[in-house]
Amino acid sequence: HVGLRAGELVAHRRDIVLRYRERLGHLYEHQRGASEAPWWMPTFLVPEHGLARDEGMRVLEAQGIETRPAFVPLHELPMYTDGLRRPVAERVGRLGLTLPCYEGLGAQDVDA
Repeated sequence: HVGLRAGELVAHRRDIVLRYRERLGHLYEHQRGASEAPWWMPTFLVPEHGLARDEGMRVLEAQGIETRPAFVPLHELPMYTDGLRRPVAERVGRLGLTLPCYEGLGAQDVDA
């Protein structure tokens, strides 16, 4: 049954994200107010007073762990620039780090 498989995938991703939170809670601030979306792309905010996000990404890449920035705020793209500030989007765009989360990722991978 397709629905059962989808439910299993969502549960697996949820478990991975919760494991990230448990392991990285002292280093990363999870996006607050997010709903089920983090089960798809676990995004954490790297504290401004610690290792810079991009440097952290390079360190993880050297260990074979693929990451990506959270996103570029839309209002910072040339076609949407309107001169207004959006501090929350800018902060997530500057500090957001998305970690791997896929069907084949196991607890031992998160722990490593």
